[in-house]
Amino acid sequence: KNQAFNWPEYDESDPGHAALMGFLALDVQHDPKYINEIIAALGDIKMGKIEQWQGGGNAYFCELSLQGAQFETAYDVGEDEIPLVTLSDFEQAVLAWRRDCEIT
Repeated sequence: KNQAFNWPEYDESDPGHAALMGFLALDVQHDPKYINEIIAALGDIKMGKIEQWQGGGNAYFCELSLQGAQFETAYDVGEDEIPLVTLSDFEQAVLAWRRDCEIT
């Protein structure tokens, strides 16, 4: 299924948003188990059950905490700053990704 990702808050000039899009497209893909694992981890972090969650794939490493989502590339691109996305933006993007993948 090749469907355009619909996340209205996406800001292409924000390095964190770009990293999040890359993480979803390249690492999470349309894997319902992985998407639901991320959504469960978000809930656990917001409720204080866990302090952080880590995930990754071939392109990105993601660490979630109450401070937000931090992304590192699995390859060196010479970036000094690790992109950070707020937990709220991360959640909105993942839920939009799940809707676009038609996963419930």
